Amino acid sequence: MTARSAIPSSTFLWAGLLYVLIIGFGIFGEALLRAPVIVAGDAEATAANIIASGGTFYLSLATDLGMLLCDVAVAVLLFVIFRPVSRTGALLSAGFRLTQTAILGVNLLNLYAGATLVMHQESLSGFSSAQTHALALFFLELQSAGYDLGLFFFAMTCFVLGWLIVRADFAPKALGYLVAAAGAVYLSGSTSAFFAPAYREVISYAYVIPVIRRSLVRRLAADEGRAWWCRRWCAGLKWRCRQTKRAGLTTRPFALNTSDISRRCGGGRYSLAR
Repeated sequence: MTARSAIPSSTFLWAGLLYVLIIGFGIFGEALLRAPVIVAGDAEATAANIIASGGTFYLSLATDLGMLLCDVAVAVLLFVIFRPVSRTGALLSAGFRLTQTAILGVNLLNLYAGATLVMHQESLSGFSSAQTHALALFFLELQSAGYDLGLFFFAMTCFVLGWLIVRADFAPKALGYLVAAAGAVYLSGSTSAFFAPAYREVISYAYVIPVIRRSLVRRLAADEGRAWWCRRWCAGLKWRCRQTKRAGLTTRPFALNTSDISRRCGGGRYSLAR
């Protein structure tokens, strides 16, 4: 248990907003840009799609880079937030998360290599077109294995982060248990991908838990953003009232109870206004 009064509200706000950006970059890059292009088991169709997409496929690499940059910032912000709960736990969580980020960053080379082999086939003059396309598809599918490898470390992050959330007094304990459950799903999915591929489809149904967790994070980020702007507005209102009083005016230009507004905007057990 720990009080959050020493932690600036902007730290929570930025962590939430960056987490939303991570989700947005990930969905946009994978589901909208890459998924329609890569055809599993069909090198020729994949190559044709990459060529037809022009530079759109490379844009998916840029979105992944944006996601990873945000992930580094989130790792640091979460360390600052949960350091009062447990310095060792917060450092361990950040270490696992940064390791995952490093793996995913290096893993982008597989996407770059696959796209480059298709777009610049002349660089491998000793290979036929079919061989080049097959090699490109190998790199593109290898990226999926690299992503699963990174999720091993992200699962460890979820376990530690879930424990920190449960111990803290400024977040719902249910969120902590949900984060830990998401870690179990990630760990099961990555383990099955490497050691038990036959069970991967069965485990995929459990990924609804991380989806629920992401939805809750987006909701908390939206609530905190609304509360932060409301507090800023109330602070400005109070400052104007003080300036009016110092100027010697007998009437207040605002007929609002600012303390009541602040209480309404920032009230609640898990509010970040305190």
